[in-house]
Amino acid sequence: WSVFQRLNSGISVFALMAIPFFIFAGDLMVRGDIARRLVALAGAMVGHMRGGLGQVNIMASLMFGGVSGSAAADASAVGGLMVPPDEGAWL
Repeated sequence: WSVFQRLNSGISVFALMAIPFFIFAGDLMVRGDIARRLVALAGAMVGHMRGGLGQVNIMASLMFGGVSGSAAADASAVGGLMVPPDEGAWL
C-alpha cells in the first residue's frame, strides 16, 4: 500500500463532508457578525484587566473555539479581529 492509498482509505466520506460545512459556518459567523460580538463580549468581561488586549484575545479564543470546534478557524477569525482594534484600547 502506498501512502496515498492509506490516506484515502483512512478518510471517511462523513469526515470529508465536514470541510464545506466548517467553511459555511465560518461564512455565517462573519456575515452574522458573531465573531465581532464574541470579541466585544470578551472585551467587556476582561478588557479592563492588566494586559487587557491579551486577556481579550484568550477569552475570545476560548469562546470561539467552543463555537467552531476548529483551532485553525479560531486562530484566523480571532486573530483577524484582534489586529485592527484601536491601538490604545485595552492597554
